[in-house]
Amino acid sequence: IIVTITFLIPYTLILLLAPWIQAKSHLKAFAWINKLKPFLDAYQAPFKDQYRYWPGVLLMVRVVLYLVFIINGGKDTSVNLLDINLILCFYAIVSNRLSVYKNWPLSVLENYFLINLIFLSCTLLYIKDSPTYSKILISSGGISLVVLLGIIVYHVYGQLKGNNFLKRHVSRKIKNDKPEPVAPPYVYVGLADESQTLTLNYGSCECRESLLEHN
Repeated sequence: IIVTITFLIPYTLILLLAPWIQAKSHLKAFAWINKLKPFLDAYQAPFKDQYRYWPGVLLMVRVVLYLVFIINGGKDTSVNLLDINLILCFYAIVSNRLSVYKNWPLSVLENYFLINLIFLSCTLLYIKDSPTYSKILISSGGISLVVLLGIIVYHVYGQLKGNNFLKRHVSRKIKNDKPEPVAPPYVYVGLADESQTLTLNYGSCECRESLLEHN
C-alpha cells in the first residue's frame, strides 16, 4: 500500500493528466512538465492525439488489479481471477470502441495479449488440476514469446531501414568489390628534331621506337 501511494498513484496521475498539463505549460506553475516531454512522448506516441492520456488509463487498470489482490489478500483465488477477467474484458471493449491507437496493428497486438491473459486466467480458474493445463500454459507462453520476438525484429528492421544502414553497407561492399580501373594507354610524340621518338605506355610496359625507323 505504501508503494502504491508513494510511487504508482503519482506516476499514474502524471501520465493521465499530462495532456492537459502540457496545454498549460506556458504558465509558470506547470512549466516543469516540459522537462518530461521526451519521457511522455515515448508513452503517448502510439496513441491518437485525443487519447494521449491513455497510458494513464492503462496504469489505472493495473493499480485497480493490484488493489484487488491486496484487499482480497489471496484468500480466494477464484475471486481474484474473476475480477481480473471482468476488468480486462471491460477495458478491451472500451479500448476497441474508442480505437485509441494510431495504427491498427497495435490494437491487434493489445487484443491478443488481453485475450491471452483472460484465457490463462480462465484456464487457471477451471482446469488447473487437469493434465492439459501445463500444455496450455506452455503453448500460450511459447506463442507470446514468438510474438514478442517478432515485435523486436520489426523495430530493429525499421530502425536500420530508416537510418539507411543497409543501403550504405551494401553500397560500400559493392564499391570495395569493384576492380581497380586500368590506366588507358597514352602516346607521347616528340617533334623536336629528326630523332623524334614515339613513346607508348601500357600500364607498366613502356616501349620507345624511333620514328625514322618507320620511314
